[in-house]
Amino acid sequence: MLGLLRKNSKHWLVIALVAMAVIGMSFFFGYSFRDDGGNSYAAKVDGDPIQMTHFIDRYRNVLEYYKRQLGGNADESLLKSLNIKQKVLSGMVQGKILSKAALKNDFVISSRELRDSISSIPIFQDNGKFSMDRYKGYLAYAKYSPRQFETERKEELLVGKMQDLISKSSKASNEEIKYAYLIDNEKIELS
Repeated sequence: MLGLLRKNSKHWLVIALVAMAVIGMSFFFGYSFRDDGGNSYAAKVDGDPIQMTHFIDRYRNVLEYYKRQLGGNADESLLKSLNIKQKVLSGMVQGKILSKAALKNDFVISSRELRDSISSIPIFQDNGKFSMDRYKGYLAYAKYSPRQFETERKEELLVGKMQDLISKSSKASNEEIKYAYLIDNEKIELS
């Protein structure tokens, strides 16, 4: 195929095909993560963008988590096979969808709920109590402003409330419960 293209490289049809391929790829790869205002985004959910910087930060955090968990076994092919980028983006899109659904259902997170949630995070505690110095230090290290972190935390809490509502409102039939029990407790005999 490449030999044929090289042989006919002066032909107008070959030049046109190559030009269309290059232009198509530049739009697909170069423009697919841009919005109209020039701000980059990884995805949009109902017109609301997931900022590329936010996606990259989350991806790096998850990637580092896997590397720590796998230790010396964390080679590039294994990490690639885990499809971490897609999982992170899917999780972020799902979070946006649930957050929007929670807001449409008039769920709110009070200042007290947000404060209690943040103060209960172990990394922000010193001897079991919330430490403002640790909080600010960690956020500075992670390159987050308190406002950014609190906005994301509030969204996570909204998602949690929506997930709770969904799980409480879904009921399994007796047959489904029996089937799930059988699957979970099935023993396989190997001879």
